[in-house]
Order: sequence, then structure tokens, then C-alpha cells
Amino acid sequence: MTSVFPLPSPTLPEFTTLLLKGPYHASAPIHLCLTHLANHPGSRAVLLTPSRENFVAALRDFNEDWLNECGGYGAVSQVLSRVDVFYPPTPVQASLFLSMLREARPETAPSQLEIESPCLVLLHEFSSYFLDGETSGSHCLASYLSLVAHALTTLKSLSEQASRLVLMDSRLDCLNLPVLEPDIHGLVAADLEGPNSPYRVAFLIHHYFEWVGTFESGTAHSRNHVPM
Repeated sequence: MTSVFPLPSPTLPEFTTLLLKGPYHASAPIHLCLTHLANHPGSRAVLLTPSRENFVAALRDFNEDWLNECGGYGAVSQVLSRVDVFYPPTPVQASLFLSMLREARPETAPSQLEIESPCLVLLHEFSSYFLDGETSGSHCLASYLSLVAHALTTLKSLSEQASRLVLMDSRLDCLNLPVLEPDIHGLVAADLEGPNSPYRVAFLIHHYFEWVGTFESGTAHSRNHVPM
């Protein structure tokens, strides 16, 4: 059973690909990894998020009682030690990481981009690449879509046990990107009209995932055929 809350709590349906968006709580990715790995002894999870500073600050500000009380327990700590967290600072580096991620071979020690027995890849707050920072306005629709496509390709190169992809992005519904890069052929902001008007990324991202859940006022709702 996989959940974004401490157990016992409502659980997510069985999934291969899952998108969670909206104002979810800061500890949601921790609980998702923890509950998923608890059902897969010996496996690992890979979590990619753009900023270590933002990730840690959000957890500190949320200050969840359950994590404060139980996070240091031996059983919980042991499971959390099987979560490998990486902080690629740009979408190019995130894409490169995903394209190079491999499952470690049993006969050799894993290298930096080889993970032993991964069963979950979690992409966290990727809209930050396109909404924050000095280069946020230099990207196009394909910039975000290619990150998800690289992640899906990575899953195919891993074992069948590793065929789980989760994208958690609280600001996805706020992300609008042009079809073409703004600086191509001398385009400026005033030219981004008609066919190249900013496009809502969430409309296309939905089609990459088997399940889509939206948090609204702290409650998750499913867009798939069966309620979560």
C-alpha cells in the first residue's frame, strides 16, 4: 500500500505512472517513498528535486509531528535510508541524469548513476525549473515534456520491478510555456501570439500518466476512472 500520509491512512491505487499536483503537504514525497518501499524490501527509490535548500526548508517549515516523532525510529530510518535524493539544478542536468541512470549489476559495485534494485523514480517540483530563476523564460513546452519522456525511457531500461514513475508538482497548473523557444527566429514577448501563445503544460502532461491526482485544500481527487 502506498500513501502520501502516515499509515494507517487512505492509500493510492496500484499504479505504474502517477501524477500528483496541487498544494500537497511538504512531507508527501517522504511518505510516498516510505510506504512504497515498505512493500518492496531491499529495493530503493530515486527522488529528483531541483533544490536541496527549498526541499529541506519546506520540510522544516511544515514541521510534521509524525516525522519529528517517528522519523528516528529504527524501522522508519532503515526504510528512508533506501531513498537516494539528487538535486539537479537545471532541466538540462536533470535530463542528463535521467538518461544516464542505470540499474547496478549484481556482480559490480554501483557507480554514482547506478542504483541497486530501484523500484520507484519520483520527480519532484520540476515546474521550479521553468517558473523560478534567471533562465525561467528561455524554455518551451518541449523542455518540460522531454524531462518526463526521459524518465519514462529510463524506466524501460530498468527491471520490471522498477516500473514505477511518480511526478509530484504543486505548481503544474500554473505552468504555461510557448510551443517554440522565445528567442528562436528573433521572437520577443509581443510575438508570442497565435500558434505560439503560452500553452498550459498540464493539459499534455496528463496524457503521460495512468493516474492523475489533484490536491485541493488538502484533499486529493483523482482524474482517472476510479476514485482514489
